[in-house]
Amino acid sequence: MTKKITALVLSLVMIFSCMVASAGVVSGSGTTNGGTLGKTAVSATMTYTNSTSAGGDKTAGKTESDAAGSLGVMPVIWYTGPKGNGSNSDSVIKPNTRSVSTSVKAPSASHGYKSTSGHNYVSDNYGSWGKGLSYTF
Repeated sequence: MTKKITALVLSLVMIFSCMVASAGVVSGSGTTNGGTLGKTAVSATMTYTNSTSAGGDKTAGKTESDAAGSLGVMPVIWYTGPKGNGSNSDSVIKPNTRSVSTSVKAPSASHGYKSTSGHNYVSDNYGSWGKGLSYTF
């Protein structure tokens, strides 16, 4: 009897561990090309969630800088669903800030297969910088 209970518990653990969504982070950083006050550091972060449930896949993007400027971010979730392949995206551009972020999800009946994001920084004082990030599930 103890062996059967142990086998049942182990099989349930294996089943539930396969149902958990996986998530991860892709990042990049660099320095602007320079402006009237020199250069500044900028970083890009993309967080992805790959869910086993339809509609549970998500992409989030964040751009941060050491000095204020016009920051932009555009996360994209690429998906396949009942009507074929597609993508959802959102873009945010904020002037005179040091951080900007937003996120997008796959439609309710779809499964994501790729996350991408675009990040940029522009300032007369410190120049410009851009970065693209990508992860395929």
